[in-house]
Amino acid sequence: MYPYEPWVRKKLVAAMLVVACGAAATGEYELIEPVDLGVDHLSQEVVQAIVEGTLEPPEYSSVPAASGTHAPSPTPCGVYRQEVPEIFNIHALEHGAVIFYYRADLLEEEQRNEVEELARELSTHVIVMPFAEMEEPMALVAWGKLARVAAFDLEAARSFWGEFAQLGPEAGIACDLAVDEGQGQ
Repeated sequence: MYPYEPWVRKKLVAAMLVVACGAAATGEYELIEPVDLGVDHLSQEVVQAIVEGTLEPPEYSSVPAASGTHAPSPTPCGVYRQEVPEIFNIHALEHGAVIFYYRADLLEEEQRNEVEELARELSTHVIVMPFAEMEEPMALVAWGKLARVAAFDLEAARSFWGEFAQLGPEAGIACDLAVDEGQGQ
């Protein structure tokens, strides 16, 4: 009855142990649970119009969005240096991915590199990506869960992933690290 593959369970247990054993950072965050706007999919025509800028994207209950109407195809898990439209990212959340958004002008390069390295270590159900529309340096997002992080904390990101990865409405769909725009940079 456990929804995770055995190899994912091992990574979750390892991540939880690091937090439980009192790592140097706090590993704490304030959790927000925005209004759940459901799992409806947009048509391909509407997605195309949003991407082309001829149609406004749906409104969401939080910035960044933690649920809501989205594209029929998800953003592949991975490390991105360019933003991907939220309509694709929300579908990844629906599949149980956790997104570590950062604001490039507020997060130091060393910290960005650390969160990218964490994503490589976790290797599944994680996306790291810039997001210019938020006020804080980082936001940790899972389906229906949001933590805005004023001060970068690697252990908070690790803890959030350990608690919420693979808990979306369509959890159980593979999402290995397929993109790595930060590798070798």
